[in-house]
Amino acid sequence: EYNITGPDGTSQSYAKINGKTAKDEMFGEEYISNSYNPTIEGFYAHKYVHEKFYGFNQFTGFERFNRLYPISKNPSLYLHQKWTSDSAMLALALKEAKEVIDSGKNFYTFHQTITPHYPFSVKSNLFPTTNFIGYDEKFSNYLNQISYIDQVLYEFLMVAKEELPNTLFIIYGDHGNTLSKKG
Repeated sequence: EYNITGPDGTSQSYAKINGKTAKDEMFGEEYISNSYNPTIEGFYAHKYVHEKFYGFNQFTGFERFNRLYPISKNPSLYLHQKWTSDSAMLALALKEAKEVIDSGKNFYTFHQTITPHYPFSVKSNLFPTTNFIGYDEKFSNYLNQISYIDQVLYEFLMVAKEELPNTLFIIYGDHGNTLSKKG
């Protein structure tokens, strides 16, 4: 395990695989790689860690996305002033993966979603926000965010199935619910 401190002073612990970057251990240098994260690039030193430590060719966070699609001209693509919407970031990842494939190369991308993280900015009414099976409003908001991201991922995978037919998708969660007394 290694403790990495980024240029902004934030630090996080990470692990290497046999002393190699995760990308090189799993895929080798013949892959073009991009890491997508809807938050600001200095958050937990993500940009620094993903490019320098994990070996991604490029990191796409809020700042790069905002250069491509300025928030002043495209406010619907953003959840708020520091987060890009998951659906917009997934659409960019799909577009860029298709460009890599069309150039005759392989790609590897890592995409982190932001919707199921506090403060739960997406408004949804699938689950009531009060007294849902004894859980508090925060937990109900969390459930609404999960249902929203399920729909976003479904829509992404339906498009990707057509546009990237020979692609393997691995979807996993980085942490579970710890929001309530029962979580």
